[in-house]
Amino acid sequence: MGGEIRCRIGRTTDRRRAMNVIWRAVCFRYERVELLFSDDEWFVFVDAPDRETAQAKLQILLPAVLGVSADEVEHFYPRNEAELRRQAMCPDASPDLALLECGWENNQPQYLTREEVLFWVSSPHLQQRLIAALNAVSQEVADGYGA
Repeated sequence: MGGEIRCRIGRTTDRRRAMNVIWRAVCFRYERVELLFSDDEWFVFVDAPDRETAQAKLQILLPAVLGVSADEVEHFYPRNEAELRRQAMCPDASPDLALLECGWENNQPQYLTREEVLFWVSSPHLQQRLIAALNAVSQEVADGYGA
């Protein structure tokens, strides 16, 4: 079975073309500019087929959306959803909760909350997964388990 499909009009498409997946990056600001967050560091989710595309999206979107120069904001540690799941300290939790896991305290995983994240995910399906995970975290907080 080949990796290419010949279309009727003669164009060739690659069957193995990558689908978008969720990427999470830690973002911060160099200068004390007025942003949406009280902290200097926050988490941004984008969808992209690979690391290079995710990084390119972040480099363009961060300054544009926040209205600051590219020199004032930075991102690091872009990780895709498979990497985030492998690093999760609570493997029994829902797979999408691993996307929000950010630490461990008192023998409990700590998760990002709505106040700490931005979603720049264009795929409705990927958006729904992230929103469902955030809702699960919010429910845990409401039930007294903490985030």
